[in-house]
Amino acid sequence: MKNRWITLLLPSLLLFVLVCSAVIPLNTSALINDPRPISVVASSVAEENSSGYIIEPCDPDQDSEISAHVVNGSPHPPAGYETTLSRSPNSVSAAKALSNFPSYSWVYGCGAVSAAMIAAYYDRNGFPNMYTGPTNGGMMPLTDTAWPTWVDSSGTTYPSNPLIASQLGVDGRLTRGTIDNYWVSYQSLAPDPYITHSWSQHAWGTAIGDFIKTSQSDYGNYDGQSVIYLFSSAPTKLTCDAMETFTCSRCNGRPTSTCDITYGRKLFYKARGYTVTDCYNQVTDNVVAGGFSFSDFKAEIDAGHPVFIQIRDQDRGHFMVGYGYSGNNILIRDTWDSNPNNTYSMRWGGSYHGMEMRSVGIVRPQVAGNQAPTNIFLSNNRVIDGQPVNTFVGTFSTADPNPGDTHTYALVSGTGSTDNGAFKIQGNQLLTAQAFDAAVKNTYNIRVRSTDQGNLSYEKPFTILINPTSNQHSIFLPLIHKP
Repeated sequence: MKNRWITLLLPSLLLFVLVCSAVIPLNTSALINDPRPISVVASSVAEENSSGYIIEPCDPDQDSEISAHVVNGSPHPPAGYETTLSRSPNSVSAAKALSNFPSYSWVYGCGAVSAAMIAAYYDRNGFPNMYTGPTNGGMMPLTDTAWPTWVDSSGTTYPSNPLIASQLGVDGRLTRGTIDNYWVSYQSLAPDPYITHSWSQHAWGTAIGDFIKTSQSDYGNYDGQSVIYLFSSAPTKLTCDAMETFTCSRCNGRPTSTCDITYGRKLFYKARGYTVTDCYNQVTDNVVAGGFSFSDFKAEIDAGHPVFIQIRDQDRGHFMVGYGYSGNNILIRDTWDSNPNNTYSMRWGGSYHGMEMRSVGIVRPQVAGNQAPTNIFLSNNRVIDGQPVNTFVGTFSTADPNPGDTHTYALVSGTGSTDNGAFKIQGNQLLTAQAFDAAVKNTYNIRVRSTDQGNLSYEKPFTILINPTSNQHSIFLPLIHKP
């Protein structure tokens, strides 16, 4: 009788197993090798093995839901990127852009690359302790071509970049670093090499990838992954202080601040000797009304601060950096191109290669004590000829490491000051001091100084173009000049 029941039930049991396997295709090897608690892995490993983006809700007993947005952006650009590359270099004239903005290619994770490009910009603009290695005289280069490439265990070639991830032999390093201790291969589920080999971890300090926990299995991240926490359905800013007050299973029971990429950027800045003012994550206003807006973005750029951006579609996610704007578009570095002369853009609130803008991470470093301004911007550099004296030309603004600093502007002698007498400054406005005739002369050069309340200053030359009256309805494209 017992054998008969087994014979009768066996086909049904086999059918049940097959159906369940189709509905829940868990990768058992991933469960075995993943260092996170089984309860966390089982809920997401199937999706993560085929997806560059997942959302894991938390329950921190807050008014609005907070979720872990897990981004595993591909090291390879999406289909059609080559076409974009051939058409887009230098095709966008920006009304305002952070000049000489670094551009690095993918290594270790798109979050780490994006965070490093921002840190590199700061290193070159008033925060010189972000990078202190021997390359380029101690100033972080604009591109990663100064360092050699390397090949991981899967045979994939990557660039070296010590600000992203330290590595034995790079920049004269004599001990294991980020790559040696935490990297196996892209999307690897295996424990980090230092765990497998029972090595001691290296001391953190010079690579931002360490602090943001990218690719670190002990924090639940596969190779290439980073996590950003957000109020997913509310415009509320999730501040770095608030991150310290709750935990999420994604972070293996630690405070969420321990695993968040934005909080990690804050930790890196502090490790480099700087304090931090604003520090938060926020969804963009195309996702939730009242979220981080284009006006907010422009205010960050105008103040000299790049913006860390998250984009995604149903299956893919990516981090990148916004560093300027023109019309309704923003200028971006996307982690797939190390040539800083190439320009890429996307519409604010729109999509980039099918991935929609979703959120930002803001971290503003601040130096101890007053620091000099780092750049000057002019909103317009064209004048129609035949206009009377005191015609408005444009408005000046200043990038300054010290938030809240006020600035005064003056025309000063020096390189590029040939035509200072043709203009005057009132407050932060540039006005004409004479009438112009484009047929006689259509290009004027001035030099401007911006001085903060601590009497520290920055100077920059500008070129003013005179348009003939017949072209007064043409579209002007303001120029960004190098100092």
